[in-house]
Amino acid sequence: MFALVIIALIISSVFLYSIYYRVEHVRINYKTIYNEKVTESLNDLTIGFISDIRYNEFMNHERLERMLKKYQNTNTDVCIFGGDLFSERLLVDINEDTITTLT
Repeated sequence: MFALVIIALIISSVFLYSIYYRVEHVRINYKTIYNEKVTESLNDLTIGFISDIRYNEFMNHERLERMLKKYQNTNTDVCIFGGDLFSERLLVDINEDTITTLT
């Protein structure tokens, strides 16, 4: 019985961490990539990569705006979205404000 309580606490903690804490605490990593095949004119190009937002599953409009404000402070030249931008099962709730925020 005690083991089941511990397992339930661990699962609950992971779930709460993933939907509340992790979504609110965006991590920004900086990497410099060197490659001889890249032309010299692109040496100072900065690229941002945002992945797996999954909007409407755990990310709402307010959280998205806070995340994008942090991203805007990085002053990248190009932004690439990877992974799931929207939660597939909840696409019906996307409004024009959200589309405008992302563009």
